[in-house]
Amino acid sequence: MSEVTGKLQCRPPRAPRNWPRPPLRAAQRQAGEARAHVQLRAARLLDDSDLAVVHVAYTDRGTTDAGKRRTPSAAHVTALGAAGTVLVDVELRIVAPRSKGIPDGAADSDQAAETIRSALADKTVLVWASEVLKDLIHGLAGLGISWPFPSGYDRWHELRQMVMTWRGDLNGKTGTVRLPIPPGRADRMLYLLQQIAVTDGHYIGQAPREQS
Repeated sequence: MSEVTGKLQCRPPRAPRNWPRPPLRAAQRQAGEARAHVQLRAARLLDDSDLAVVHVAYTDRGTTDAGKRRTPSAAHVTALGAAGTVLVDVELRIVAPRSKGIPDGAADSDQAAETIRSALADKTVLVWASEVLKDLIHGLAGLGISWPFPSGYDRWHELRQMVMTWRGDLNGKTGTVRLPIPPGRADRMLYLLQQIAVTDGHYIGQAPREQS
């Protein structure tokens, strides 16, 4: 009863501050549904004997006097199969032969591109994100070398998007998913894919896999 008016005042109880807001709860529900879908997708990729997990690392050449980033001189391409078998492990030059900063031992661009093409021709490729290949695409195109990776419907997959969906690391204020940190190596990418395909401690694909 109010001391001022003498009337009863009904006020709704206050929700605890840590209760999720309705938009966030909806986002969490949607994230859970998407997570189950991406787990199944990961298992299907691992069950595909033609899977190739591809990682590309570049040899940086710093910046120009004007502060503009120089194009990398070489790209180290690693590709692993679903069981961890090395399919490709080659470092290739992606600039003109007389350019500065080319690492010793970098393979001829044409020969290395053909090695990649032969090894991955029939593969389903998993990369971290498509923009990782940007410098390689531009480098080979500048040398007049055709793209050595397979293309076509459902032949390319991005692990970063799968990890974002799997983790469902939502920003509590915006409801958006936070970006994950790149694994940095092909074997770590494969391990991450294997973890995505596990639920309640069990691999959900066709063939059982040991989990470390």
